[in-house]
Amino acid sequence: MDVTRVFDPNEEVTLASGNNGDASWVRGVISPLDQKSPTGWLACLYGGTQTGDDWARVDIPITEVPVPYFGKGQWTYNLTGAQSMGVSIVFWIHDPTDPSKRADVSQVGGKVACAAGWNKHVFDKTVTQMFFYGENTTGTGLTAGTQYTWAQFQADALFSAWTVYRVTLEYGWEASGTFDNAWVADVKLNDQTILLKPDSMGTGQLMFRRFTGAAAIAATLAPKTPFFDLVVGLHLSAVPTTATQNLTINVNAGMGSAYDRNILTLATVTNAVVDLLVRSEGKFAGDDEIDVAWANTDTKTYGLTMSCRTVY
Repeated sequence: MDVTRVFDPNEEVTLASGNNGDASWVRGVISPLDQKSPTGWLACLYGGTQTGDDWARVDIPITEVPVPYFGKGQWTYNLTGAQSMGVSIVFWIHDPTDPSKRADVSQVGGKVACAAGWNKHVFDKTVTQMFFYGENTTGTGLTAGTQYTWAQFQADALFSAWTVYRVTLEYGWEASGTFDNAWVADVKLNDQTILLKPDSMGTGQLMFRRFTGAAAIAATLAPKTPFFDLVVGLHLSAVPTTATQNLTINVNAGMGSAYDRNILTLATVTNAVVDLLVRSEGKFAGDDEIDVAWANTDTKTYGLTMSCRTVY
């Protein structure tokens, strides 16, 4: 038996991220992102450069459902490109009488679809794909870090008496590589549709993209949703010396080249640039992109941050 009402509609789904990851709300106005999601909103999860602890996720509060009664889940997500991991589920469980006893039970990211384009996953509790870490878990017959089926957690001497207080859909946690955007669209848990939309706390309104290196800069911010309050920040390891180096910030307009415009052209040597902060408070269309380019002939180490706010 599964409990069919696991999410209280009076609660809100929120977004979170850590380190190189980022999570933001995106309105489905650009194909193929307009094809799915009952609300028209998607959660854009960006993993960024992966070093083992870079992640983005969707947080869904759960109404203290007993572990044995929580067994179904399905979700869709669009990946910019093929990755080694997709968007996977994590069950956050605890002893309902003692909150010092808790664990997160995670699905292995490589066990879900991870091809470019639209992917779906229907959770199967009989597949060996779940591992846990936690606190005060004495009494379980399972070993932390070892993979089991979710059904084994449901039957475990300790965990079978615990409840699920949160479910997250996670993207990242890989040891190396770069995880580009993943857009989560449709979520069902125990047959209940979970509506994705911007929350009243404002999580996911800011979108960040960060770039670093010592070669030429060719960076793009493509929110795929109407946005405003563009901010571009740059730090260089030292003042460049090659005088022909102009840094440019341009709008690549979705309406076509007739609408492209230049936000900034700056001679980095003449202006002795080491730190730069550029703001553009105008509104941008969902298919507009922001391009930053700089030759970096002197191979200065740079840190570039581009950010904006989603319109909602």
